[in-house]
Amino acid sequence: EINTLALATLNESYEAGQTIVREGEPGDIFFMIDSGSVDVFIKAKGDAPVVTLTSGQFFGELALLSNDNRTASCIAKTNVI
Repeated sequence: EINTLALATLNESYEAGQTIVREGEPGDIFFMIDSGSVDVFIKAKGDAPVVTLTSGQFFGELALLSNDNRTASCIAKTNVI
């Protein structure tokens, strides 16, 4: 199973300030942070990030598992891989 997962992964890079996912959009990708940090924003919570994710953390699993739209926007705080 782990080999299947490894074969299905892609490395993508995002520059600081780049939007990775937008709240309300359909979600079909799960993200794992290899390096860098990502700010998570929820419109209903205001303009400040609700959390900052770093290396070893992940996001996007809720929309992927439930087939719902994204519940938050994620923006690269630093360069992210």
